[in-house]
Amino acid sequence: MGVRLEWRFGFEKAGSTLAPMPGVIVVDVGNRFEEGIVDTHSLDTYSSSTDAIFRNPHLVLKHLLGSLNASILSGREIKLKQIEFLFVTHEYPDWDAAASFVLCDYLIRNGTLPPWGEALAEASNKVDQGKAEMKGNLRRAFLLFYALVADAGTDPAELFFSFRTFVERIDEHIRPDFSGNPFLEVLPKTDDFEFLEKWQSLLSGDYKLFKEDLSEHSEVFDVDLPFRDELENTRASGKGKALAFTSKPRCRFHKYWVRADGRWDVLLVPFYEKGQQRKRWIISVDPCARYSLRRLGFALEREETAVRGDDLRRQGEPRWQDYEYCDNDDPWYDGRNHEYTIVDSPRSGTVLTLSDIKKVLKLRFFGIKAGQSSRYFVYQFLELSELKEELKSLSSPARPFDCLVESLYCLRKIELRQIDGTIDPGLDDGCSCRILFSDVSRHGVLEMTFTGLPEGSILEDFPEILEGYRKHSQEIAKRICRKFGFGSEIWGGINYSCLFLPDAELNYHSIEKIQGVLARICLDGVSREEVKDMLAGRQKELVRASSTVCLSGTNAQGVEMRQATLLYGLFLKTAHRRFSKRFEEICPELEERSSLLRLRKILHLQREFTLFIAAYDFSSTDLSSNSDLNKFCSRLFPAVGLDGQKQQTFSEMRMVGDLAVSLQGVEEQRDSTRLNVIILCVAVIAVGDFTYALAQDIVSESLSYWVRPLALTSAMLLGTFALLKLLVRRK
Repeated sequence: MGVRLEWRFGFEKAGSTLAPMPGVIVVDVGNRFEEGIVDTHSLDTYSSSTDAIFRNPHLVLKHLLGSLNASILSGREIKLKQIEFLFVTHEYPDWDAAASFVLCDYLIRNGTLPPWGEALAEASNKVDQGKAEMKGNLRRAFLLFYALVADAGTDPAELFFSFRTFVERIDEHIRPDFSGNPFLEVLPKTDDFEFLEKWQSLLSGDYKLFKEDLSEHSEVFDVDLPFRDELENTRASGKGKALAFTSKPRCRFHKYWVRADGRWDVLLVPFYEKGQQRKRWIISVDPCARYSLRRLGFALEREETAVRGDDLRRQGEPRWQDYEYCDNDDPWYDGRNHEYTIVDSPRSGTVLTLSDIKKVLKLRFFGIKAGQSSRYFVYQFLELSELKEELKSLSSPARPFDCLVESLYCLRKIELRQIDGTIDPGLDDGCSCRILFSDVSRHGVLEMTFTGLPEGSILEDFPEILEGYRKHSQEIAKRICRKFGFGSEIWGGINYSCLFLPDAELNYHSIEKIQGVLARICLDGVSREEVKDMLAGRQKELVRASSTVCLSGTNAQGVEMRQATLLYGLFLKTAHRRFSKRFEEICPELEERSSLLRLRKILHLQREFTLFIAAYDFSSTDLSSNSDLNKFCSRLFPAVGLDGQKQQTFSEMRMVGDLAVSLQGVEEQRDSTRLNVIILCVAVIAVGDFTYALAQDIVSESLSYWVRPLALTSAMLLGTFALLKLLVRRK
């Protein structure tokens, strides 16, 4: 068309929000993605602005040339001799900004994408993501660009136009047989690229400055870092080395020098923007290496908010509309568009010092924080054959359910016998024990409490820690059983455990990660729905057949009440099981004892079971009027099999009752038979005596010799016949 294209340049602070304007193309800034503004920071679709323009050229062409093309298509005569556009990007433009300009310039001049566009977009993705590698050779376009920046000085127009020339010369002189991406690979040493020698010399000088910065103002410290994992299974972490510059380094390419050296895993670099009173810190790991900085930005943002307080509180809507992450529009950038390999301070700078940042880094930012109030309970179940005097003297009355303030009074006043204090001299610090037992149910519960969790522990560590506690609890239980004469044969050493985490921090962890960690703690599967309910506050515990995990959302009183409820449920379940076992124990004795002794044994067992039901056994609704606690009961009791055990025990006791009735009937029948025999014998004697007396009165002396014996014999035969008939009928 013979229209000359002119460019002007504008620069905005990173993170600024802009609106589209005619004749203006905004790139890598603006917080929008639409015609006229190409900013990928609010998206996760593109890895660089250059890539976004390459894949969506209409965002540039339609916005800048739409009206001009419409005029041409309508047949209007174009009298323009020159057209001018404004290219806007962020302050201190980088490779992506410069590459985006070169691509926009080519699109406007030619109306189509350049042949080298895909290679430039690929290189921009890797450079912007920090994945471009030096590999010991400085003669690479993306490295030479930074030398070009230094050479251009403060003139942005010179930088962009010089880079455009650089790209054109690469396209012009790279031979067709060149393998790889010319913007990433080593450029050949030919006359066509002789102009690169100056820039390569600048890089060599920068490396010298890097060595000086390293020796004069840097420090190294150890840090735990999570391995990169698609499933974010940060259970696997490693010990890394962090390099922190204590002041702004004079070298420009420290990132590449550090990664080429290979001795450090994390780099911390301070910057001072013009006119800013606060530092800007950039923290990064090599994207091609094994570590990630996932969740570091969130941890630093939490620390930033705490240090600022209300006086320095930042304003605005949460950036990225992420209300869980922050409460302002200027938070720490967490690297969400860079695969969590870079973390950047707020645009206005940070109030955190290097010491503050180091503290966050060293506190294993990637893990699920367990909190300071974690407690772990292990319950072992014991049986008593009889209540010995020694146990009576060592124990004292206790009301372990008195803390259930919203329960029935009679339940709160349940009294058990308790042995506590130094019941086991082998207890470690952070471990305490108590035994609660009842002489009615003839069983007890050994409760072991572990509070000495290692400092700085995260939930990812807990499966191994808790396994150690479980093994330790088994050793404690064996010693206590030997010392006090308890048995544990019914349960075979099976125990129940409960982990209380009242101030665990689940925020900003993926559902998959929480799901995996809790499954390893519970030794059972955990569903996504359960995790979602816990994150939403609809559920505060995971209850399983052998363990319970109570998570955040419960205060100290709530923890105490849940612990008492758990103890009550386990005590009831094991008491019913103990009564079932006692019934099993007397069954062999029933075959060996007389029916009267058997009846007494059964009636004694029935009496104790009735006393237990009346004094100890209450429904879950009687435990509390608190809805949270009722929900806990509704999950706990079925999980531990309380209702099923109750049904079994009541069924067995009904059988015992039927047997008692049967035995009582047998005893009554025997007593009746004995009484009838006695009455019959008395009757026979009376009849014989009567017959004898009658014979004496009415029979003559001559007949009395043989009549009297005959009368007695007849009476005896009659009595014997009646007795035999009675016995036959009884049988």
